[in-house]
Amino acid sequence: MSAIEIELKGGLLWGKFAQYKKQEQVAFASLRRFFSMCENPYLALSWGKQSIVLAHMIWQIRPETPMIFLRSWESYLLHDFERVIASFCERWPINWIDHYRDNVSGNNLSWKETRDLGQNDIQEMAERAIPDWDGVIMGLSKDESKARRITTSLNTTEWRTIFRYTTGKFRCTPIQAWKQNDLAAYIANNEIPLLSAYRDGLSARTTARITRNQADLNGMKDLKNRDMTAYNIIVSRFPELSAK
Repeated sequence: MSAIEIELKGGLLWGKFAQYKKQEQVAFASLRRFFSMCENPYLALSWGKQSIVLAHMIWQIRPETPMIFLRSWESYLLHDFERVIASFCERWPINWIDHYRDNVSGNNLSWKETRDLGQNDIQEMAERAIPDWDGVIMGLSKDESKARRITTSLNTTEWRTIFRYTTGKFRCTPIQAWKQNDLAAYIANNEIPLLSAYRDGLSARTTARITRNQADLNGMKDLKNRDMTAYNIIVSRFPELSAK
């Protein structure tokens, strides 16, 4: 069995425990409360482990909710998004928006220059796709980094998972306290498809863009091992990203 198969098998067992069931109940209750506070909310959808779990939850409560995927020139080269999207949407026809921003084609900019060119894309995608949005659901987890632990600790409402900005808009992070075994339980119980990058377990991090960490810490090596064709396309455009 592969690492992810073992992890999901353990998730099936963990899903029987009261502690997990309570986590799931809290997440759904948080979403329902959030939807009662917002008229035009959306999900920031990356198709990674947390956001795909949220997409499944939201589909059960408010299926018309827009779910925005910020796609870049390199997105479908980095991961098998197309397979996962097709498999997921065949079973759960969510209202997802493919928000494509290409900062690479038609220029000779370096990777850093294209990164800088698109540095505000994620902040601006909702304004472009849903101008009257008033709330965003995000798959942030306290365990992922110190920065995210701080972000998810901010609280301006009676709900720990719901934050109100000074603009009056809301942010909801329903599964911020979930551990990997909680994700494994939900994914396994609902047979949710995953990106192949998770073959070695849910500790893997995925992104729809080449991040600074990938570039600076030789993160392209993993892509080279997974998909040489995709890797060659990217490094032919950005030679500076060649894995050492």
